[in-house]
Amino acid sequence: MAPTSDGVVLAMQTGEVGFLADREITTQATIPVSTGGERGLLGVAIHPDDAERWFFYYTNPEDGGTVVSEFAAPGGVINPESEEVLFTVAQPAANHNGGMIQFGPDGMLYAGVGDGGGGGDQFGNGQNTDTPLGGILRLDVDGEDIAPGDNPGFGAPELWLYGLRNPWRFDWSGDRLVIADVGQSAYEEITVVGIDDGGGNLGWPTMEGTHCYENPGCDSIGILPVHEIEHGDNGTCSITGGVTYEGDAIAGLAGHFLYSDFCGGYLRSITVDGNEVETYQWIEESLGSVVTFGEDEDGEVLISADGSLLRVVASN
Repeated sequence: MAPTSDGVVLAMQTGEVGFLADREITTQATIPVSTGGERGLLGVAIHPDDAERWFFYYTNPEDGGTVVSEFAAPGGVINPESEEVLFTVAQPAANHNGGMIQFGPDGMLYAGVGDGGGGGDQFGNGQNTDTPLGGILRLDVDGEDIAPGDNPGFGAPELWLYGLRNPWRFDWSGDRLVIADVGQSAYEEITVVGIDDGGGNLGWPTMEGTHCYENPGCDSIGILPVHEIEHGDNGTCSITGGVTYEGDAIAGLAGHFLYSDFCGGYLRSITVDGNEVETYQWIEESLGSVVTFGEDEDGEVLISADGSLLRVVASN
């Protein structure tokens, strides 16, 4: 989801580009995608300085690879014939495809890419900085080269952070990036990094959360999460982040990072102040299979679950 001045652009897994306005969704176009497994049309972002430049993260229907493309949207309507492919990477499996794109405070486009799928980082990408897989990418959509010259300088020049399993969703709030990374078999995690933390290692697969994964006697490495959720905690199996609340309607939520879980379906949040992390549970019963969060044009939070869009509102 990506808000505009008068609505919200929706990226649907089936490839449909929708537009939400006045509680009605219209379909503007369909981008051809592969939808098997965790593939599909997975993310959308709008250029912060030009509302008629839309960016999408999707799965190539021909080879299953990941594509980040730009489309023109004159008057707020996508032109499906205007595609400019900016970045591609082959995907060895149909899961852990990532899918999040969002512009950061530096004007760069950030993209979350999974480790290539399977289980246990079977393709060895998590600690391999020669591949974009298993990382957060930083892309310059306005420059001559898609990889900014001030990126960390890894073998994969687009790579900004590595050591992630499947950063399905993340959210920039000021100069702080909050990443919800899907765990393997025991822990889901939320990690906070700053705009100056490029080059950082988030530990996977040496670590799962704050715990050793590959070797029980490992030495802890990388930037550790500020919060982790153990599998089985109210049905937890696969974290769905999340958005930092910046709206006006619910004053008590200001600064909270809201998140859910694909299996648990609850609504929780955390606040982070230095080394102090507070946790909150707002809705314990399941909202359904929550797949993403977004914001509307007023900064209020939207949740997608079981094919429906939900809005977070204050209780009476």
